[in-house]
Amino acid sequence: QELFQRQVAAQGDSVALVHKGQPFTYKQLDTVSAQLCNYLKEKYQVQPGELIGVKLHRSEWLIISLLSV
Repeated sequence: QELFQRQVAAQGDSVALVHKGQPFTYKQLDTVSAQLCNYLKEKYQVQPGELIGVKLHRSEWLIISLLSV
């Protein structure tokens, strides 16, 4: 997570991920993953250190989910 945050700060507008021709910048991934993280905290009271399973097919949402948790 720390390495990703450094990349967001250094190269936020650079493309970090391309899925099915759709590019995503570091800033976009950071924004969406933070939104998902906040949703999980509010809806499910997820706390730091808790284990969370992620079962998704390869897509942008797999990366976003992993960054969120």
